[in-house]
Amino acid sequence: MKHDIFISYKSQDIAVTKAIAHIMESEDIICWYAPRNLDNQAAGKDYDDKIVEAIKACKIVIVLLSDESLESEWVKFEVACAQRNKKFIIPYVIRELTIDNGLLNRLTNKHWIDAYPNPEKKFNILLNNVKLAMSQLIGSDKDSEDLRKFKIDVIQDFENDFDYEEGEVLYEANETVDAVRAFLTSAENGNPKAKKILCEIFYNLENKIQVIPNDLWEIIDRQAKLGHCYANFLMHAKYYKVNESEFISFEYLKKAIKDSSIPEAFLRLGIQYGWGLGVKQSHTLEMHYYNKAASMGFGTAYSYIGQIYGNGNDKFERNLELAISNYEKGVAENNRRALMMLCQLYFTEETHMDLEKAKSLAQKAIDCGYDEGYVWMGDIYYWTLEESQIGDINNCKEAQKWYKTAATKEVKSAYSSLANMYWNAGENEMAFRWAHNGVMHNDSGSYQALGWFYEHEDGQYDEAWKYYLKYYDNFGSGAENLARLYIDYEYRPSEEDYNIKNLVAALEVCAKNSDKICIDYLISLHTKYADALELENPQQKIMEYERLGAELGFSEYMHTFGLRFFNKEDKQNYNPYRGMQWIEKSAQKMYKDSVLKLIEISGREGIEPDSSIHEKWCDFALVNGLALMAGDTFLNHIKGCASYKPQYSDYLIKRIEYETDAKVKAEIYKMIITGSRTEERRLSDAKYESLLNDVKKEQDAVLNVVYGDIKSDPSFEEVCAKGIDVFKEKYWSDILTDQYEYSIFKTYKDICMEQELKMIDTHPIEAKNLYPAISSKTALSLKSWCLAGMVDLIKSGIAPFNEIAITDTHEHILNIAEKEKDETIQCYLVSYVETIFEIDEIISNNHNIWYSYITNKYEDIVSALELYKNRLNDEGIKHNLPEFNEDYVKELIEKNPIDKLRENLKSNTITEDEDFNHIQEKFLEEDKNQE
Repeated sequence: MKHDIFISYKSQDIAVTKAIAHIMESEDIICWYAPRNLDNQAAGKDYDDKIVEAIKACKIVIVLLSDESLESEWVKFEVACAQRNKKFIIPYVIRELTIDNGLLNRLTNKHWIDAYPNPEKKFNILLNNVKLAMSQLIGSDKDSEDLRKFKIDVIQDFENDFDYEEGEVLYEANETVDAVRAFLTSAENGNPKAKKILCEIFYNLENKIQVIPNDLWEIIDRQAKLGHCYANFLMHAKYYKVNESEFISFEYLKKAIKDSSIPEAFLRLGIQYGWGLGVKQSHTLEMHYYNKAASMGFGTAYSYIGQIYGNGNDKFERNLELAISNYEKGVAENNRRALMMLCQLYFTEETHMDLEKAKSLAQKAIDCGYDEGYVWMGDIYYWTLEESQIGDINNCKEAQKWYKTAATKEVKSAYSSLANMYWNAGENEMAFRWAHNGVMHNDSGSYQALGWFYEHEDGQYDEAWKYYLKYYDNFGSGAENLARLYIDYEYRPSEEDYNIKNLVAALEVCAKNSDKICIDYLISLHTKYADALELENPQQKIMEYERLGAELGFSEYMHTFGLRFFNKEDKQNYNPYRGMQWIEKSAQKMYKDSVLKLIEISGREGIEPDSSIHEKWCDFALVNGLALMAGDTFLNHIKGCASYKPQYSDYLIKRIEYETDAKVKAEIYKMIITGSRTEERRLSDAKYESLLNDVKKEQDAVLNVVYGDIKSDPSFEEVCAKGIDVFKEKYWSDILTDQYEYSIFKTYKDICMEQELKMIDTHPIEAKNLYPAISSKTALSLKSWCLAGMVDLIKSGIAPFNEIAITDTHEHILNIAEKEKDETIQCYLVSYVETIFEIDEIISNNHNIWYSYITNKYEDIVSALELYKNRLNDEGIKHNLPEFNEDYVKELIEKNPIDKLRENLKSNTITEDEDFNHIQEKFLEEDKNQE
């Protein structure tokens, strides 16, 4: 009988050979194998001759591969004969291959069928491949009289897919490796469900990828080489977390997306572009592939899109509203990562803090079967404690309960959470115990925690380095810990193979993962240890790291990198307009140095002066609260910008006239009013005092609201009668009376009477204007009277006033008082300085209350009110005052918004202000004439 198939095998595999022959011949495909067919031939012929004849007569040779068959001389002979006669060869792997020899190499370019460890499961695949090859061979032979037609058994309905069903059962039982074997068989047979679940399994394995044995990787590799997209994604997963293999990982991803069926592949492409792993970093392409994955229904992609908006970078501005929106899309699909990211946002972001929402998300995770939700719930209760509370383990019981529940459910991160909690509470022994348990469960956080504990436990740097290194090697993060020991503590590891270049490589991997600290350390390494790194131009590397930080969206590095383009000596990089673009990106992120730099360079050499740019960034600084600087004012800064010196005060005046935002207006008032009166100011005195008067009106309106309940309480009458001053302990009730021997009023009258001078009128001050706080109107009126009185005495020409000018410092006036022999004049001069000083302090205190009211800084107002109440309690005065807390002040401000107070001020004219303005203008004008 003519045969179609020749089966080459080793004798111990006769059972598999018979099974294959049975399956083939049931489909009318005749097989030849020894000894069955040899025993049926005429006796006397040589075996090798008969085998050669059988191979020449067949269409296909099936080789059953195992270590034994690879070493078999007969199998080698049969394969060589088949290749000489150009037969179609199908290698069929039935056992694990550990031998690498010439026969194996000759077969590497053939389409292998991996049937190990269950060869019977791939019989259907083998049959289909044989049928396909037979049809092609018969069709290509024009002289063939063979009329057989073979129906390829391609499964279209996989509802009864035996291998897929077995894979599901095994996967449910957490027998991952055996499940993968079954799914691979089903996937190779064309089942799309198997392909999908394989991609999901390998995507989630991440750091557990080592559970996949080598024989399975060989199968996957051969399937990947045949162009199967799912197999290429699985090969990507093999290299994804392997340091220095990101290029290989990326190449497999490019092949995995060819049929656009694997959303995990598009997501991973986004990650590799975002971190610059195996490809040039591109946040544009990162977002593109995230969106592609999201459009394919992959909920995890929304968490990555949200993360971009949550952090911001050089292409996408930080936008927490968009971050929340994308997280919510993932949460709607019960995606674990989206739940985690949104939960963390609600208990870590001060502007969007909502602990109830955070708890509901953690509970939702628990309800979805994500046991990590127990850890998130613990985090909510723990990390929202006050810093002082964290130091006592008794305050952590609620968090401890959730963490321990997570530990019982084998959530690995629970171990490091508990370890850190005990460490922060000073219970180091328990901290070490939980961390060591976590390491036994391969919890990444526990490796890092142990490193930290040993680092800070008597500086056990050897142990710290060991655990930090394991953390990095196992999980690909935490290189900054190694750098801290190496740079900050100058620790040198004992491992000879771990040198500074290893550290740089580790830091570079982590830096690309948006880790600013790692970039900081990279720059530090290349600055301090340039010789050890053997670099000809370390500055070039430093610039590369600055660019990386800028591209990752770190405002500090956007600023630093941008400044490099202003160096004229660096002809290769000098480009001020490009530098300005980077600094503008940094400024948009509220980086103050960049905002101030933009104001400065808008008229600098290399960039054409542009007043619109100047005013744009001045406005930006004011609107975003960046105008006030330590030790200086924004007013002085813009004054120092040479190109705009003449315009700086005009700009502020113009800005304050059309500004409607209460907070911004307060900033401008503060800058103008707190500016030194001896500055070169183009602002006229009249305009300055007018602005001052506007603020005074608002301040007093605010004070009336803040102290409203105090003034309406029955205790207020007793306060006024007893003359209790909250802030200065009766200073004002004493100093402002004619009876007090050293008061400015008394000494001024005595000098005028003695020198027969005409006195200026004094306005009686009612007690209600002194308590509970002196109004700004009263304080400024007193200041005007003091200044006017001093002007009159200076004009009199009597000694020692002929040595004084109204603009003199307090120190100068006190020096004259010290030398003065006339006790009355001496007392007057001292009282004058002391009174002006105290008035300025009152104005400052009132300004702080006003500014806190406008900017909703409740705690400052609460402190002032509590100070008053405590003073009443100290004096034994009974009262019915409410509890002064932030809720009280918040409600107060909501009922009396600043805009409403301003409207009331516009409709009411305060006639006393005219007296004040008149006195101010008079003494200032007379003082100028005298000069």
